[in-house]
Amino acid sequence: MKNLVIYLATISVVLLFGGCSFKTMATIDKVDNEFVDFAGIEQIYASDEDVVIYYTHGMGTPRSDDKETMQFFDAVAKEAGFPHAMEVNTYTHFANFGDMTVKVYGDENNIRKMYLFSLGWGKHLDFIEMSLQYRGRPFSEFNTKTNNKINNFVDMGLADAVLYLSPEMGERIYETLNEEIEYSYKKFDVANKDKILISTSLGSKVVFDMLKRKEGKASIDDFVETLQQVFMTSNQIPLLDLYSQVKDNTHMTRDAAHRVSPTLSSMAEVYRNKSLVKPIPVIAFSDPADALSYYNCNTISDTFSFVNVTITHAKWRYFFFIANPLEAHGGFKSGDVGYQAIVHGSEVFEFEDYDDPLRCQNNPN
Repeated sequence: MKNLVIYLATISVVLLFGGCSFKTMATIDKVDNEFVDFAGIEQIYASDEDVVIYYTHGMGTPRSDDKETMQFFDAVAKEAGFPHAMEVNTYTHFANFGDMTVKVYGDENNIRKMYLFSLGWGKHLDFIEMSLQYRGRPFSEFNTKTNNKINNFVDMGLADAVLYLSPEMGERIYETLNEEIEYSYKKFDVANKDKILISTSLGSKVVFDMLKRKEGKASIDDFVETLQQVFMTSNQIPLLDLYSQVKDNTHMTRDAAHRVSPTLSSMAEVYRNKSLVKPIPVIAFSDPADALSYYNCNTISDTFSFVNVTITHAKWRYFFFIANPLEAHGGFKSGDVGYQAIVHGSEVFEFEDYDDPLRCQNNPN
């Protein structure tokens, strides 16, 4: 009996910690058998420079001021030395349905500032997706909590990608982001200041496509020319690129490593037109537990200094062996590693020595 009690107690403790803690492992691309470093806010900005961050949300996030996003950037600001929230406002009606939340943080003396511009475009899709939110599934009241989460994830998440790939909706979203960036330039002193872009999931493709489509506009050109680094979280571009690859037959190239990403190619054209001196660092985070994020095999070295970071940052349950893929898709913002990576760069990680020479080759099975 005593042994049984000890056994059950041990199981309970393991399950408790498995459900409440994060198991974090990471690996990063190598060059000449050495891990590639990447910079964070501390390395990108001088100690007297204002920090300017633009953020684009991913699928299933209809508001620019959602609670998780604001908490994440509060943590980024505090870690970067900007503990004071000086101003926060949400501006609306960009291209009718767009909204942008602006939060300005100050340092200890409120002299140096960190600007956050959270660009919202999801409301364009939200009203259409409401047609999926009806009780049209027989016996849906008997669904498990997990099944209901999956249904909601598909209805309010994957539907975003389906709608975005329609040309009409894409143009509405491009104009929304363009108007939001233009307004940020008119309202705040950010012109000619170095910027970083943080994007999540579908938002990475959305903003890259928009910068290509709106090339030539003054604020967009300045944004491109002053962009210092891109952090892509829950990297979904390889999945979304399938649509464009079918259109231009690049899917006929069997070796994934030699396919050209249409999304990255479009961005590359924008930067080549600017004759920029050095490649833009693009740090792409993906999670093997996330069913919708991918390692990116397509890099364009003359324009981007592209680094893949594979990291497990979702909550792990059941003896640390099983991760919830729905939580994993937004896991970057929910743990400690995400905001520390934005501020400190690669120095926050202890990278696993992982190498798979077949990673970017098609599975023969």
